[in-house]
Amino acid sequence: MTEAFRGQELQRKNFEGGVIYVDWSVGYLAGWSGTFMLAGIDSRLMTLAMAPFAGGLFMRQAIMSAPVFIKTRGRMEGWTDSFGGGFMFGQMTYQGTEPIPRQGPVSELPGVN
Repeated sequence: MTEAFRGQELQRKNFEGGVIYVDWSVGYLAGWSGTFMLAGIDSRLMTLAMAPFAGGLFMRQAIMSAPVFIKTRGRMEGWTDSFGGGFMFGQMTYQGTEPIPRQGPVSELPGVN
């Protein structure tokens, strides 16, 4: 959660909106990789941030409006020779009607005996 988050727990609505996704990896016989994702960015700010030439003016506000920040990182070993990265913009929406599963003991989960 970031400073823009208001509430007790993350909900579906916190993830809806613009997304900025950064991915990187480097390795030779052993390596490292990481992913950073900002989600729930205000759609209007996201649109302004992607505008040519003027986008940089709104990028900071767009990033600061994201209530969700997810960071992953890891190590890899094996026959690998890699170096790469990616920077992607997107939009996340939820159109389903299925509720988020209730958390509880494993024995109470559907399909578990």
